Amino acid sequence: MFKFLRTQLPLLLLSMALAFILWLAVSGRETAPHEVKASLNFINLPTDLYVDLEEFPGEVTVIVEANTAQFQLMEGPRKYSITVDLEHSTAGENTRVIDPKTMLDPPLPRGVQNVRVQPTEFTYEAYPYAERELPVYAPLFGKLPDYLELTEDITIYPPTANVRAPANRIDTVTRVTTNSIDLNQVHNNSNSFALFPSLPGLNNWLHITPDKFAAHVPVAFLEREISFQLPIKLSGLDVYGPNLPVIVEPQKATVLITYRADRPSPPVESDVTLEVNLANSTEIDRAGPQEMDIQVTESPGLTVKVTPPKVKVTWKNATNFRQEESENATEEQ
Repeated sequence: MFKFLRTQLPLLLLSMALAFILWLAVSGRETAPHEVKASLNFINLPTDLYVDLEEFPGEVTVIVEANTAQFQLMEGPRKYSITVDLEHSTAGENTRVIDPKTMLDPPLPRGVQNVRVQPTEFTYEAYPYAERELPVYAPLFGKLPDYLELTEDITIYPPTANVRAPANRIDTVTRVTTNSIDLNQVHNNSNSFALFPSLPGLNNWLHITPDKFAAHVPVAFLEREISFQLPIKLSGLDVYGPNLPVIVEPQKATVLITYRADRPSPPVESDVTLEVNLANSTEIDRAGPQEMDIQVTESPGLTVKVTPPKVKVTWKNATNFRQEESENATEEQ
């Protein structure tokens, strides 16, 4: 078996090669038109004009004369393209003729003739550029945390951008839209954002200067209120002795507490103390009442308003004072 292969295999391969050559010779005599697709490759696009490449066909059809064997070789891994030079485009209508003999890459295999191309030419428009100053707009997303409020309009810097676009399209753009501002990410000490133009489908013909913006979200803490009726403590009693010969009115005051909404829990009565120090006025007018300030002590972060802010201190006259002592003694008995 192995001896047969060693002696007959070269003859077998030679016979197959001769048969293939004979087939090429026979099939080469019979040519027919075949279609080859070629993509368009554009070079030297003008910098002062806009050429809308979407107006061009994606590919063209090259019709060639080839026999079956040649065409099968062409249908292999080769990818054909036609290079179109747009360097000398002018504003307005332009026409380019497609000549596959000089523009096709790679060239056709030897012996293959290109007959024609479809389409043979195409017409396109080249537009001059125009410039315009347009406002910058950033859409909002989400909402602010519950303890914050917006104090002013959101500002974007710079507020406008220079837009350069084809003259036939610039009127379709009325503002420069950026990426969204996520209000969920706003904090009192972190309320600035970097913005970038976000114009899907327009970036290929729209040029924006600058290409980066900054946004400031002005916020402040929300404030809440709570009120209590609190007793007014008296101090400095030792100035007048154990039997206080004065009347202090009122005995309670209304306390309105304002606090930031981010406080972990609302204030309680013990967060505020009201006090009147009688020792601050040792010369109380015995002929009439005297007003004294209520001293307020509050926990940090609270703003307190007391109503009324003062108390009325009245000296008891001798008659009333003795009568009150007598009544107190009677009650004790």
